[in-house]
Amino acid sequence: MLKQRVLSAIVLVPLVAIPAWLGGWWFTGLVALMTVLAAWELGELLAKTGDKPMPYLSIPLAALLVLEGGLAPSAQRLQLLLVAAVLIGLTVMLFRSTAHPGNDWLLTLGAAVYLGMTMRFVALLRGLPSGLGWIIVAALVTWI
Repeated sequence: MLKQRVLSAIVLVPLVAIPAWLGGWWFTGLVALMTVLAAWELGELLAKTGDKPMPYLSIPLAALLVLEGGLAPSAQRLQLLLVAAVLIGLTVMLFRSTAHPGNDWLLTLGAAVYLGMTMRFVALLRGLPSGLGWIIVAALVTWI
């Protein structure tokens, strides 16, 4: 077990540290990629409960929420993205033939907003003047 953790750290630390050091779109892109993987995994877990979330909506929405954080601040753009996600999800839900399309829609939207908005703040944290230090602290607290 320890051997696997050490080998994983040898591979993953440079993959995370270099974009974290570079900051900007490098780090935001890495966070968006990690969010895509997390959204896919969460969708798989939710599907095992018998519900049928829509990963083709939740995964891109989660990534877009992170990537939107890398742009110049605009409350209207974020609101537009969230409203579009709700409306598109509702429209798709109307044409789904599942036992509980409302639950599926809520799980889809909830998963995307939960992961996308949480990880968005990780990317925004790096943009602060002392953001690299905070990212290092967060990584140490998480991984050690």
